[in-house]
Amino acid sequence: MGQSSPARRGNGLSIPTLAVVLALHKAGHQEEAERGYRAIVAATANADAMQLLATLLHQRGESAEALNWLDRAMPHLAQRDAAESNRSALLLALGRHDEALATAIAVLARQPGHVGARRNRDLARLALARAVTDLITRVDAWTAYLADVATATDAWLEYGNALQNIGESEVAVAAFDAAQQAWVGMPEVASAALIAAHFEASATTASLAARARTAAAQYVQQAPSMMTAGERDADTFGFYSPRFGDGPIASLILPVLRELRANGVRIVLYSGVDHEPEDARAYREIADVFHDIGALDDAGFLVQADADRVGVMFDLCGHAPGNRLRSFAARLAPLQVSWGDWFCTTGLPEMDVFIGDTVTTPPQEDDWFAERVWRLPTRFVHALPADTPAPSDTVPEQPRFASFNRLSKLTGATSAAWAQILRRVPDATLLLRSGGLEQASLRQHVAARFSAQGVDPQRIEFEPFGSYAETLARYRNVRVALDPFPFNGCVTTLDALAMHVPVVALRGHSVVARQSAALLAAIDRTEWIAQDIDEYIDTAARLIDARTNLDARRMLGHAVPLPIFDVPRYTEGLLGAIREVQTAR
Repeated sequence: MGQSSPARRGNGLSIPTLAVVLALHKAGHQEEAERGYRAIVAATANADAMQLLATLLHQRGESAEALNWLDRAMPHLAQRDAAESNRSALLLALGRHDEALATAIAVLARQPGHVGARRNRDLARLALARAVTDLITRVDAWTAYLADVATATDAWLEYGNALQNIGESEVAVAAFDAAQQAWVGMPEVASAALIAAHFEASATTASLAARARTAAAQYVQQAPSMMTAGERDADTFGFYSPRFGDGPIASLILPVLRELRANGVRIVLYSGVDHEPEDARAYREIADVFHDIGALDDAGFLVQADADRVGVMFDLCGHAPGNRLRSFAARLAPLQVSWGDWFCTTGLPEMDVFIGDTVTTPPQEDDWFAERVWRLPTRFVHALPADTPAPSDTVPEQPRFASFNRLSKLTGATSAAWAQILRRVPDATLLLRSGGLEQASLRQHVAARFSAQGVDPQRIEFEPFGSYAETLARYRNVRVALDPFPFNGCVTTLDALAMHVPVVALRGHSVVARQSAALLAAIDRTEWIAQDIDEYIDTAARLIDARTNLDARRMLGHAVPLPIFDVPRYTEGLLGAIREVQTAR
């Protein structure tokens, strides 16, 4: 590869051999090796020295200069494939992922088994998949990546998330299950698979409970092994959420927190981020104590809850990302309650109570809960922000159906039913308002679903999410809200009803699949709850009729507060349940 004896410059100074410099390089003497490579290149324009200099510079993070030297050497190198593979690695380091991918693929076309080129190709695809902002293209990128890297772990998880974002939630279940198989001992992956399984048409309380127990057992194994010994205050209620903010879920939580404080409860909030954003201000104003605990490990959370003397700890997220189930498994408080934005058992023996109702959690399914199910008239109560526009009891001129749910809930079964409804009511349109719909490719993807089922894409209206107030105002142009299934709406259902828009729901076989049915039953509107697809379609077609729609709106505008909007009554029931359980313990 190099000379056997030192060469000499015209000025008489000796130049080291390539073998000597390479030995220095391998021994970790990078500065001497760099000087040696540069001396050889200056004297002889040796291509091998240029390539080795490029390697050294890359190792030091100076990839731009390394690429320049490698490009100079390339025309004169005998082993081009190896050099091209190295070039793709340099392009990766520089963030030029498209070029890196093309370079690696070119090498593999000549040498299909080239290990370095295959690795660089996979890394380039991984980087491209993660960098893509267009949701449809992101799914395509993940598909290409996983076609060759079937054992990837985090990639399967991210692929599942990407599929859910475009409304392919049923397909996502397989991706999450693949991630779970590859990532044994990571309970967060099992939790992601559990959440995804809620979108399957075959999901039941029993099947979801089995998944929850599997994930919960891993959290229990990894829970801190410590005991807290401080005194606790039965009137101090702690609430944990991955983040508090002014999103739609705030309309469920904030009113109850205010009412609890009015009833003498001390409120301590634990946010799972390091620095809660500005939109958490309303929570900070309500709380007696507000902690950002993103920097605390699970043991630290236990110590903090002990110092705060928390007597009751509410978990607001279950198995969702950012959960602290390891801390709950080690017991944060004498009484632990699953409430808020979670929709099946946690599977944790240490979680004491699950807040349910007679529809979402019928008594015959109690055995599928690790927790004691405490039934209130409704699982949730809703209070709209002060700046909410007034609802309209006037029937919109345009017969418009709508769903303002996340696209992840637009399952194949849901879109098929909605297509049948549109065929039944040929003058009606469907308004979809959801995150991501500002992207043309996603709108085309969704429109294609309806087109394949005989619905003119022009009848599908797309709007991205705006502010919460804008979204609520948009209900004034909607006659009927269509609830997705099997993963129902919750806040969206409550929003629609609060704006005097009737909601059509299909009663399913799990907590989340009966969520809207429970809300409708709580306001005695069981005639809007369908037991099968045919009844769902019939109910939607009936409610879109102007006369029927007017009657529905007038009913929802009745002066007597409906249970789902009666915050004092709901809070009284919740507090009563907590007190009864505390007394029994």
